[in-house]
Amino acid sequence: MVTQKIVKADGGPPTDDGRQTTVLRPRSPIRISFALMAVRERNQYLDMIVELVREHLFESLADDELCKDICAVVAINLRKTHEDNENSARAWDKKHFHVKADELRRDGAWALPMSQVAQSLAYAGRAFSGDDAEQLLGMLPEDLEMPKRRRFKDLEILRGAAAAAKKTVLKK
Repeated sequence: MVTQKIVKADGGPPTDDGRQTTVLRPRSPIRISFALMAVRERNQYLDMIVELVREHLFESLADDELCKDICAVVAINLRKTHEDNENSARAWDKKHFHVKADELRRDGAWALPMSQVAQSLAYAGRAFSGDDAEQLLGMLPEDLEMPKRRRFKDLEILRGAAAAAKKTVLKK
């Protein structure tokens, strides 16, 4: 257990030999959980993206509106992933770990272009096709694995995502 030494401002009550009282308290786990939460959250976004693109997008090719809604969700998640990657890289840069920051940027360089393509497919005036799905699949890094547990059992919960995102998150 990591502890933090805290000396009371008033010096605390003197002990028998006249020394100040020192209180040892465990460090706050909140600071640690924020760093881990960002990685966990980023991995959850990536799992959703991989599942939607590799599995559900091809299953839903007959339903044009649902495919566009899936693309909107993919674009939102990719944008969040890219922003989180950039924030982490900036934090590494502040600590003068430029190699680590560059590695993070290099590993996540695919996210923003794929987000832009997914967004343009979500709002394209033409019907969604298998070529569009292949284009997104081709941009997804091969080293990303399918999640062990499916997150989307019913894709109907994604209906209307493109329209809602256009008014809020993906507003131009």
